[in-house]
Amino acid sequence: MVANHAQKKAARARSAETGQSYQTALRDIVHPPFTVYVFDLPTPDLDGDRPCPDCQGGGAKTNEWSMQTYKDRPVHIQIACPGCRGCGRADHIGCGNGSHAGEAYGPPAFPSYNSPEEAEAAAEARAGRFGHIPASACMWCGGRRFRYIDNSDKDLFGNTIAEYLRMPCGKCAEDLMRAEVVRLA
Repeated sequence: MVANHAQKKAARARSAETGQSYQTALRDIVHPPFTVYVFDLPTPDLDGDRPCPDCQGGGAKTNEWSMQTYKDRPVHIQIACPGCRGCGRADHIGCGNGSHAGEAYGPPAFPSYNSPEEAEAAAEARAGRFGHIPASACMWCGGRRFRYIDNSDKDLFGNTIAEYLRMPCGKCAEDLMRAEVVRLA
């Protein structure tokens, strides 16, 4: 039962205006739908290896972690699978350098260069150190379209658990973002 008579009145008006049921109109007024931004990040390339049984080769858990961005937009971020640590493989055969969450991968998070020559030298060094990353790949994510960042959360018993989030790259992953309307029941 709704105690707020203004909400009841608005629900009746909305029901008459849109043709939806009174209960649906009331739900949308009490808990209005909101937009959440979701990134469809690429899954790891397994090259025929056996997929991880926990994530079926996707490299991420099915549940996601939510955060507010600086523009106050709720964004869902994937959590790296704890079984395979993000590589998607069950046996870890053929895992490249930096394919697991927590391993060094690619360039530093915020590189700064004083000259184009310095940036070019860093790209060549990156290509030599991380052979599977082309020199033309994104400087921030190494062409993976996301970076792993550390996070901690609480389990059902209040114990702290460490996890890694697959944070979309701010430079090259904008095209992977889609808006999703969420309604609370």
